[in-house]
Amino acid sequence: MELTLADVQRFGKGLMRWLENDEIEMSDLLEGNRINDLLTHILESSLEEKLDNDFNGMDLDELTAFLNTK
Repeated sequence: MELTLADVQRFGKGLMRWLENDEIEMSDLLEGNRINDLLTHILESSLEEKLDNDFNGMDLDELTAFLNTK
């Protein structure tokens, strides 16, 4: 699945928070990189319905742990 701008914007608040906190870099959003893969996984599953645009306030490690338990 190729992410669209709308897909990225869906979680824009959380992504901006992660960028500002140096949890991720812009390059992480490129196809094949970790955040692109993470968003693809979320959007291809029912998990998107459980997350708000700020990833429910979770940092990257917390979100990864959450996804690994679902």
